[in-house]
Amino acid sequence: MIIEIVKDANGRETKLYRPENAQDVAELERMAKAGELDDSESMGDRDDDTEQDLVDAGILAPD
Repeated sequence: MIIEIVKDANGRETKLYRPENAQDVAELERMAKAGELDDSESMGDRDDDTEQDLVDAGILAPD
């Protein structure tokens, strides 16, 4: 998993988690359910590869 630290428009640092495979997606889902992520720490916009990883992990229904 790629963890990128970026600054938002207000200059506040925010962690972006970018899953590289279905295992990373499952780990993000576990972290979200455990309350380890706050609103500023999310996957953000999904690209096609990330969306497919969510489908593969059974988190997102296929189109």
